[in-house]
Amino acid sequence: MSQQGSPRSGGSGGGSENPAEAITRIVGHLTTLVSQEIALVKAQLSEAAAHFGKAAGAGGAAAVLALYMVGFFGVAGALGLTRVVPDWAAYLIVGGVFLLLTLIALLIARSQATKGSSAPSVATDKIKEDAAWARQQIKR
Repeated sequence: MSQQGSPRSGGSGGGSENPAEAITRIVGHLTTLVSQEIALVKAQLSEAAAHFGKAAGAGGAAAVLALYMVGFFGVAGALGLTRVVPDWAAYLIVGGVFLLLTLIALLIARSQATKGSSAPSVATDKIKEDAAWARQQIKR
């Protein structure tokens, strides 16, 4: 007599099943559950990796902009010391704009890094639930 319900249906097949068949059935269900849980963990980890990838990209953009900022502030400082004319003020304004862009990119990187989940909580909860179910089935 084969049972086609879900592994959590709790049915025991009318008590006609011997212990070896029951253990075989439970092991089969556990194998299916474990493979499904592994697939869920993989999906959650790839989602987290995508968030961290976006954060790394924004952080890289911030680093490039910081290099431009340092260059413009260096040129502005040099021009400001060598001659006191309005030309250096224009370079300071450009450097200030790059500083503002760098801060915006860093804020975006920080927000993307905090959006990602570091632990696949749904999968770990389901694994605990499945383990409790398996213990209950073995006690029968």
